[in-house]
Amino acid sequence: MAVEKLDRVIPLIRHVEDSWSYLEADIRQKIQTYVENLPKEEIENIDIFLSIQGLKSFAEKRLKKATRTELDEAIFFVIPLQVSDRIIELYSESRNFDQANNFASTVIRYATDYSKEQIQKIISVCGDNDQIKHSFDVGSVINSIRKNKNANDDEIDGWLVEADLKRFAKIKDNEADVGN
Repeated sequence: MAVEKLDRVIPLIRHVEDSWSYLEADIRQKIQTYVENLPKEEIENIDIFLSIQGLKSFAEKRLKKATRTELDEAIFFVIPLQVSDRIIELYSESRNFDQANNFASTVIRYATDYSKEQIQKIISVCGDNDQIKHSFDVGSVINSIRKNKNANDDEIDGWLVEADLKRFAKIKDNEADVGN
């Protein structure tokens, strides 16, 4: 099978249950290599590969190489945990205000999909990275994750106080100082 035709296998793997196990070893190896080097135009299909045991590790390797631009341009209707973890990781690595502000829209796009642990991580990242902490869009990121049903306002406010982002907390100043 020619490399340029491997993208035709995606619909087969997606729509035919257990099709992976019926492919010959050499075809599986070519597909594994394809997934590990998945073209940026196909990054939206990484969720399929993450769900197939024989391709998961190759998809995870590709995801570790995914850039801000690739993840910003991709649209996931149901975002895999590994992809949202990578988005948070890239956001945490913002080295200047432009990077923080530009990638904030990607973080915001999936705000309602993050797990409770990911919400806490995002808030922690916002407090730890001065480029994010003092960016224009940090408030928008925090407001967007408040819409997530996996964490309530009290939990979010507690994490904001811990991250030295009390200015975004909904609690009153005297309530935040009770534990001090």
